[in-house]
Amino acid sequence: MRGEAALSVAFACSYSVVYFGLTMLARHCFTLREKINQAVRQCKGMVEMSKNPKELGKLLFNQGVKLYKEKEFRDAEQKLKRALELLPSSEHSMYYLALVYLKLQKYELAWELVNNLRQTDCQDIIDELRKAEIQK
Repeated sequence: MRGEAALSVAFACSYSVVYFGLTMLARHCFTLREKINQAVRQCKGMVEMSKNPKELGKLLFNQGVKLYKEKEFRDAEQKLKRALELLPSSEHSMYYLALVYLKLQKYELAWELVNNLRQTDCQDIIDELRKAEIQK
């Protein structure tokens, strides 16, 4: 009788471990499925945006600003330059690209953009560019 009880307990414990493992595996699969679905939705959105240059330009601008704020200046430069190609009159793109150029010490390029800004206050960039010229 004792052997049967021990066997029952061992079986119950094994069953619990297997059940727990399967439950965790199912959760993991569900999470992966959600991530895959999210990636597919993002890809579909990108395809749709690629059909509309204005929307793609806005997306690239937002990504560039995010990268700028994260101090990823070289990546921000690429996104903002591409956004400016798609939206050549975007003063917001010019402004942030000038800020990126300032951080990358590409002062001539920053000045070019600042000189093209008509409606955006960029006194902060001008002040920083003048400081950089003084320090040369």
